[in-house]
Amino acid sequence: MKKVKKMLGKRILISALHGLFMIILMFVWLRQPYIFGYEFSMTKDMIGLESYFRLGETKNRKKYYDKFYFINTSNSLIVDKNASSYQPNVKTDREQLLKFLEIAETHKNLYDIILFDVFINELENKTDTLLYNTIYRLKQKGKIVTSNNVNDNYIRKKDTYYSMVEKNALGDTLSGSVYYPMSMEDSFYKFSYQLLPDKGEKQKQLPLLAYECMQKDKANSSFLFNTFYTYKHKKGIFQNIYIPRITLGYKDIILQSNDDAIAPNTSNLSWLYDDEESVVKVLQSKPKPVIVIGDVLWGDKHYSTNGLIQGPLIATNALIALMEQNNQMHLYYLLFLWLTFTVVSYFTFYPYLIQRAKNATIKVSWLAKIRNYIMDELNYFILVFATLFGVFVFDHYIFLLFNVMYIYILEKILPFIKEKLNTKHIKN
Repeated sequence: MKKVKKMLGKRILISALHGLFMIILMFVWLRQPYIFGYEFSMTKDMIGLESYFRLGETKNRKKYYDKFYFINTSNSLIVDKNASSYQPNVKTDREQLLKFLEIAETHKNLYDIILFDVFINELENKTDTLLYNTIYRLKQKGKIVTSNNVNDNYIRKKDTYYSMVEKNALGDTLSGSVYYPMSMEDSFYKFSYQLLPDKGEKQKQLPLLAYECMQKDKANSSFLFNTFYTYKHKKGIFQNIYIPRITLGYKDIILQSNDDAIAPNTSNLSWLYDDEESVVKVLQSKPKPVIVIGDVLWGDKHYSTNGLIQGPLIATNALIALMEQNNQMHLYYLLFLWLTFTVVSYFTFYPYLIQRAKNATIKVSWLAKIRNYIMDELNYFILVFATLFGVFVFDHYIFLLFNVMYIYILEKILPFIKEKLNTKHIKN
């Protein structure tokens, strides 16, 4: 009896250690700059399933629909006579931006912060200088964050290292890229809140800069291969590389009944810039709103797990994840993962329990077939359940495809290894 208990304890210990190894593998894969099409699709399906069980409603959508207000700049474009041959020949009307921000500065107590997703690479005239000065004053008050541009022809060095991040004429202070995908494709999937440039210090992306201003707190430099970070005042460890949920999408700024009509939480810059009363009305329409300025309707589109999505909405959803603290690594989530991976490891290394369940007599043949199918695919069912439970309860998505592939390979290799060891033992 003692021998059996000792053997069982040894098996559980090996499975538990392998469960820890699988958690490490999960984070190792999370920080890789690769995306498989199947992984992307499976994530989309999992999030879609969550929406289905929530009766078509995204978690906290109403809460943040009422928090954010979008100022669309795609109707305020003018010809850029100074543009080079490799740059767009249009730019956002700087006078309209200036007048809107001057009004916003006067009434800065009415809103939380402005996400300014308009890239300005150089100051060309007096209007640009005045715009710079206005933004500088707002930055001093922690009321605006501005965007850097990422060159389309960027060169990936390795993992989360990037080059070709262009400087913004509005200054480096409180300025970062709106988003930068963790993949080589232009897809909003994995999101890195702090980047590792070729030279210099780590660069914080726009959503993290905005969150720091809103919380009056600072994120410390990321650690453990750029995987986690902490805040100076807030307790806990947070994932630097994370998969945010798409809480607000294109359908939240366009009325579904008419693709040409924008929703009540959106206005065109051209409607507001010279009308202080209307701007104040916008700012007072929500309790301390977050104002997002950028092309939220036309050209600035990228792929995501929710279809095409605008760049400013990418920054919005990444910020919402921070506001909800979804990227915080809770101990009970790690314990949940450890338990799940330990069970899967045990059934992989020691499948005799599954075999005993399959050998149990069931007189009804079709029930026996269902039982055998479930037992054969038990590890995969456990991983799928763990993924759904993680999405619903913990707001985290584990890499289902990677874990399934890993367990599948283990299940194929282990019998071969055991057979070789048994053969060697018999010969000896």
